[in-house]
Amino acid sequence: MIHNGIFRVTGTRIRKNHGFTLMCVIFSASRSFFSRFSANVGEF
Repeated sequence: MIHNGIFRVTGTRIRKNHGFTLMCVIFSASRSFFSRFSANVGEF
């Protein structure tokens, strides 16, 4: 909820900057990937 509000405020401030949106998507995807990767490494 809080993250949604922050993202909405930044989105209105930047006015449809697709590069910024793409960067956010890549960042969140890489963060989830790294958390999953570290969890897999922890099992070994």
